[in-house]
Amino acid sequence: MNKLITVLMCCTAVSLSACSKQANQSEGEQQPQSQQIAANKFSTNNLADIKTDTQLIDQISTKNVAKASEFQNEMMKAMQSGQADKVKQTLTSMLPFIDSFNNELAQAQLKSVEVSSLRDKLIQMNNLSLKMVEQTTATPPNPVEVKQTQEEMATLQKQLLEQQKRIQQKLS
Repeated sequence: MNKLITVLMCCTAVSLSACSKQANQSEGEQQPQSQQIAANKFSTNNLADIKTDTQLIDQISTKNVAKASEFQNEMMKAMQSGQADKVKQTLTSMLPFIDSFNNELAQAQLKSVEVSSLRDKLIQMNNLSLKMVEQTTATPPNPVEVKQTQEEMATLQKQLLEQQKRIQQKLS
């Protein structure tokens, strides 16, 4: 059951990325990494910047959604098969993809602090999803660690949705 929860949490992260992409297309909400915030000057409440940034994040997400879905399906099949080697192999093949996706998000030249913050949360969610998969596929899984990560993901998911709503309200 814990393995299924892990896969579902990964799916949630992928779905959030895809949903935020779709919501951002109409709302314009995404955020960059803290390092970029320090290096760049970001606008606040600039609707044109928010809209442009949202479109950029949407492009990145759209480009990666199909591959993320493939990994999600592979992981589900691997976990259902009960073959630990297959699960670990799938996880190992996911790592470069998630790193690449996170790097693309981090490298996006955003102008708005609102979308930059959203991007940071998307990257966090991707990382937590990987952590969850690693924890639930460990032999044996540590239920305390899994529960903590689930709680972190639930909190982050709520923050993502709230931020998307705020961005949508600004663009409305």
